[in-house]
Order: sequence, then structure tokens, then C-alpha cells
Amino acid sequence: CDVSQIQEYTSHDHANDDDEKDGGQKLQLQVLLTNGEQIVVDQLLCAMGVTPNTSFCDPSVFDMTDSGELKVNEYLQTNVADIYCAGDCCQLHRNKCAAAYVDTWFQMKLWSQSQEMGWIAAHAMAWNTTEEIENDIHLQFNFEIFGHITRFFGKKCIFLGRYNTKADAKEHIRILMRVKPQQEFVKMVVKRGRVIGAVLIGETELEETCENLILNKTDITVYGDHFLDFDVDLEAMFD
Repeated sequence: CDVSQIQEYTSHDHANDDDEKDGGQKLQLQVLLTNGEQIVVDQLLCAMGVTPNTSFCDPSVFDMTDSGELKVNEYLQTNVADIYCAGDCCQLHRNKCAAAYVDTWFQMKLWSQSQEMGWIAAHAMAWNTTEEIENDIHLQFNFEIFGHITRFFGKKCIFLGRYNTKADAKEHIRILMRVKPQQEFVKMVVKRGRVIGAVLIGETELEETCENLILNKTDITVYGDHFLDFDVDLEAMFD
């Protein structure tokens, strides 16, 4: 079932004094589900799927995926002249020269990525010829690294590169982590001695450092498992 309605709900439960607000009342959320069930929660995280709205596009004309996205190149051009596509309704197919970035960027249906694609498409539309597009320096450094910034429970959350890769001894992939309770969480994904992804939660001040490590493919093998030790000033060394 799905969520059909969300309302604020004031609880009068006095079991936990730390959660009480406004004279013993606690503000929560009352969620009505499509099956008629009502539940009361402290926090609600919504996750929703994405279906490309491309039913008006003729598949005999446009090059499309099996799930309905329009296939585009690195300039967001479709196979039809002067038709561009960006965001959740497209799937990027880069040429072979972009293979160097295959480990640091991937497509995910996020608002931030859709926004970036919109900017790229608009910039590409400003030119009249393919030669002008290919010679535009501003269109040569896109899709280098996956990046997404958001906030959860008041904490800044940054996801870079192949942040969701799991440890794999056969592929020489290991995970380095540093945790300061209630302050920060740092995770780095290292493949064959080079950082390919990172998760940063809290005010770590390491986002630019991690981006440089990923893009420059810096070999950190010499530091072993001690790369994230607290007494190492990563920002000064690699920023």
C-alpha cells in the first residue's frame, strides 16, 4: 500500500519527558495509508519510484530503452536532430572517450542530477553546429564524478563517486571509515589503492579533498588502513 495523506498529530504520551514539548505534548505525524490503516510516527522518509513520461514519443522514431527512457549522448542530444532530453526521462550513453570516468560517475534519478542535465542541454542548444558543441570547453568536463548533497536529521550528507560500492577482496576493493559519534561519519571506497567513492555526513570539510582524490586517481596505498586516522590533516595534504 501507499501513503494517501499525512497530518500533524499531537501526542499526550508522558512516558518520555525528553521528547515532551509545549506543556507535555509531543508533535508527531499521522499517516493514512491507501488500505485505510492509520499509523503515528516520529519521522517519515518518503521513497518513490520514477516512471519516464515519454508515452508521446514514437519508439519507431526515437532511440529508447526498454523501460521508456530516450537515449542521449553526452550533450543530451537524442537520435532526432534538434531534440534534446534531460533528467529522469533519458538515459545517457557516452562515447568511448568518456570511458576513463566509468568508475566515478553513474546515472541516478535524482533532482540534482536532472538539474545538471538541464543546464548541459540548455548550453548545448545555444550552438548551431555539432562542431561548435564539441569545441565548447564548458561541455567537455561533464559527467566526471557522481555527486549528491542533501540533509538528513539536520546533518549535511554528501555522496561522491562510487560511494555505494561494497568491499570485494577479489576486486581489491576495501572500505575505510572514520566515525565521531554525534559529529561526523566518513566512508571512503578504495579500489586498487585509489579512492573511487565517498560518503561524508556532518561538517567534515572533506568534500573537496575527496573530490580531488577521486578525479586525480591519487594512489594512497602507502597509507594503508590508517588514511582516515584522526591525527592526519587530509585537507592540508590533498586539497
